[in-house]
Amino acid sequence: MAALPRRGRGCACVLGLPLALLIVHNLRLPFQDTKQQALALPSALEELLLRPGSAERAIGAFNLIDTDPAGARLLAYAADKTLLQALLPPAQKACDPDCLCPDLLLLASQIGAAEPNTLVLHLAAETAELALVQKSRMACCRALPVPAGTAAACVPALTLAIRQSLSLFRQQAAPDAGAPAGLWLCGPLAGDAELPGQLERALQIPVQRWQAELTGRALAPDFDAALACALAALQQKSPASLNFRRGELAPKRGFWPGLRGKKGRIPAALALAACLACLLLAGRVQSLKAQSARLHDEMEGIYRSAFPTVQVVHDPYMEMQAALRAGGPAASQIGRAHV
Repeated sequence: MAALPRRGRGCACVLGLPLALLIVHNLRLPFQDTKQQALALPSALEELLLRPGSAERAIGAFNLIDTDPAGARLLAYAADKTLLQALLPPAQKACDPDCLCPDLLLLASQIGAAEPNTLVLHLAAETAELALVQKSRMACCRALPVPAGTAAACVPALTLAIRQSLSLFRQQAAPDAGAPAGLWLCGPLAGDAELPGQLERALQIPVQRWQAELTGRALAPDFDAALACALAALQQKSPASLNFRRGELAPKRGFWPGLRGKKGRIPAALALAACLACLLLAGRVQSLKAQSARLHDEMEGIYRSAFPTVQVVHDPYMEMQAALRAGGPAASQIGRAHV
């Protein structure tokens, strides 16, 4: 990350996290309110990590799978703060990412919009990640071991890992889950010509390649579709995205974080103009207060010189008016001087 060139103004940057760096677990909570779920997440993560106090060293997030009268099913993620901090560039001049997220989630969300009940298999160099999509939402995900060799040579190991993952998901989270309608292949190693047919015969479900798109343009088959979807979700501010760049890991971008481009400069200019107006108004108020104090002191001096017996003066103008109406030697002298 530190070796990458600094990105241009208005550009977005996302760092996709592989599942190998995360702890992912299916949770069931007895309430449906999102705020209550967020409050319960730290204690749930501590039980998941099996170490007292580990929730303080971890950063967690979750996405909703579904709800029912008994509560809600969630997919919870936990990552070590120190590990994520080490992935970030040490200098502000480097290509500092806006988003740290499990990119498979965004890929599964995009595929789930078209295929509500399916499997997503993302193949990259030495890694394979599996996601189960139910009702257009990712309900389960796992990092799969991939033996060395060509993609086609890994079919037996991949088939066994997929079957075991589905069986474990049914045991732990959804006993009544049905079979997926198909499998979508994507990732840099998904272009092997023999791989879809071999997986289809082994799993007995349709297998197709996913053609990712970014800003309306089709990407090359060997492009990392998960990162493409994560970048598109970041630019569109998709609610499906999870971002671990918050709290201690939040990006530091100067005086007003997050203001970038034309949309950011307009609110900043309006806020600056409002601050200047407040400063000018405050200066004017202080000037009027100083003038009022000087006038009060002058009137009090005149009043005391005309009525030397007065000990305490609260409102020299009103008290002098009352004294003049009452009459007396001092009042007549002030009256002659005034004439």
